Amino acid sequence: MRRLKISKSTIQTDEWGQVTALRTHLGVLIQYLFHLTDGRLVVQEPLEIDPGQILLVAASLRALIFDDTGTPLLLSFLRRHGLDITVNSFEGDFAMLYYAQTKPNNTGHLAQFLLSLIVDERQQIEFPVGVQKIFVLSEDRQIPTSLANTIDTWAPTDDNTYMGADLANDDQVVQLCRVTRRHAPIAEWGNLRMGYLKDIPIRRKSIIEYTANRLGGVHYDTAHHTMDKERANEFRLLTKAYNWEDRAIMHGAVVATAISAIEVAVCRELIDLYCQLGTEEESRRDWLLNGSHPEDDTAT
Repeated sequence: MRRLKISKSTIQTDEWGQVTALRTHLGVLIQYLFHLTDGRLVVQEPLEIDPGQILLVAASLRALIFDDTGTPLLLSFLRRHGLDITVNSFEGDFAMLYYAQTKPNNTGHLAQFLLSLIVDERQQIEFPVGVQKIFVLSEDRQIPTSLANTIDTWAPTDDNTYMGADLANDDQVVQLCRVTRRHAPIAEWGNLRMGYLKDIPIRRKSIIEYTANRLGGVHYDTAHHTMDKERANEFRLLTKAYNWEDRAIMHGAVVATAISAIEVAVCRELIDLYCQLGTEEESRRDWLLNGSHPEDDTAT
């Protein structure tokens, strides 16, 4: 794996404000998505992370990668320094409602399976990059009557494009699904599909922006408006079908955001970048406190 290398000589004076903001938002991901076990960083299970912390993670991902109103901090820094980060990810055609399962059933929660694709080397051997695999998703408890009666508003149906979801015994969701592991440059990662709501593919960018802009990461806004028609349609569907009548363990968009965030946070290059920026910022503070300038050492 290629390791990122940053030094004070490559960071310009006018970048230090951006570097502080960049490192702060990277720190949010590391602080809330990992815990320390025997001195090692270990990623948390998505369903075990405090939902409020995931809201903050969504806000940081928006600032780092998806800031449409300003400069995405991480992407602009990587471009300026000729760097890139590759994300170990996936695309699936499962119904997005599975992210809001009421609790893990006998075969586990979808989030647990997807986490294994990200961090478990044995699963990664079984699911090679670029190879489509088929598996069954089922919910062995009854879903709320309102969802069973409105399956046409949330269930994928076009078997030619993906495998449709249906009801078993009139009130249990079952779907034959396809999933494909992907390696994507971080600038393109947000366009990868997490699943389908009805016949609309839901991208990571939309999930994260929905969590940040609607659920309280940046704004709590039940009437969020956007000029982007594609994103507006995705937001409308996400609002309709995501919380199993407030009976989910965690709002489905929050679960999907946690999984997406973990994909980014476990990138070795990103952790390298966070650590190196911290070291360089600390050195810079020492120089400034001593009355020198960070560029003095490179001018001689």
